[in-house]
Amino acid sequence: MIIGFVCNLGNHSLAEIMGIYLSLWVKVNGKGSEVPFPGNPGSWVAKHNEAGADMIARQNIFTSLRPETCGNGEAFNTASNPQWHNWEQKWPQITAYFGLKGTPPGPGAKRLRDFIDEHFDEWLSLETEHGLRSGVAKSEVRQPVFELGQLEWTDFDRQVDMTKIQEAGFHEKAEVMEIWGTT
Repeated sequence: MIIGFVCNLGNHSLAEIMGIYLSLWVKVNGKGSEVPFPGNPGSWVAKHNEAGADMIARQNIFTSLRPETCGNGEAFNTASNPQWHNWEQKWPQITAYFGLKGTPPGPGAKRLRDFIDEHFDEWLSLETEHGLRSGVAKSEVRQPVFELGQLEWTDFDRQVDMTKIQEAGFHEKAEVMEIWGTT
């Protein structure tokens, strides 16, 4: 999963739609409220590495400047941290950034898109209140299937081995909120 900012609408930007969802959750339910993970129990615990756009760039620059160890068609896994994470670890941190308390999937959980659709009028008032660009929360560019894929259909472990790039000399890493908090 790549986490990063795009200057236009990103049809694969989970961070962007998650920010809309959690901002809207605050508007509807208030700061300090509990927000259940909007995925399933399998996705909640599935191990995975994610890659921030900044880290992908740094790793690509690192490998391109070292043809003696990284050339000849070599392929490297890329991630922001060689240690895997799961939503059980990340969700409380991400929701805390919005002043919320993240809880496991369960009663009251809503798919991102369903919640946004149900409360779209409240979202429009947030756009007006804060001078936000319109057309981002609902856009023909956005692909809800991507959200479902990341939060529901990936209920299996998919962590990657970063040994090869580390052995080549790349040792930078970023923690969850260094990735999610900067997008």
